[in-house]
Amino acid sequence: CIRDSFCSHRVHFQMSRKKHPKQNSPKADKEEEPPAVVWVYQKYRPDHNIKVVKILRQMGWKVIYSSTTSETINKIKTTKNVRCIVTDMKRVEQPGDVYLFNPNAGIDLLKRLQQTNVYAQIIVHSLSTREDTKKIEECLSNGATLLVPSRAALIDFMRHLFFIGKERA
Repeated sequence: CIRDSFCSHRVHFQMSRKKHPKQNSPKADKEEEPPAVVWVYQKYRPDHNIKVVKILRQMGWKVIYSSTTSETINKIKTTKNVRCIVTDMKRVEQPGDVYLFNPNAGIDLLKRLQQTNVYAQIIVHSLSTREDTKKIEECLSNGATLLVPSRAALIDFMRHLFFIGKERA
């Protein structure tokens, strides 16, 4: 098992060590925007996670779609109250007019996020429990909060994260 993380046969979990900066605006307390999740998905399969997205919206999450690593970085910089980022480990990205399969898209995104001031929980979704240990360790060492192979585990964590944020407000 990886140090400083919880491991079971299904979920690998590590809380982010980055602290979210406090908001000093009194208006932020009164009219805070709903928490946002940036969901990095494969553009050619936009309806693949539609049921999960519907559940997240019912919970109160604002879901923002992104399809590439670069687009994700831009959306995080321009969106208020991003509390979570969900990405697949393997993803087809579309830089321009060409579709390219990237088996390490999740790790690439994690590395890019480390170069920014992102204060969000990062979930790597679709990671098989049979994924090799090296990839799991690489995800956690590059800032992943949670590695989940199932939609149910993802929804449970998002429900927990949503209510933790409500308690702190």
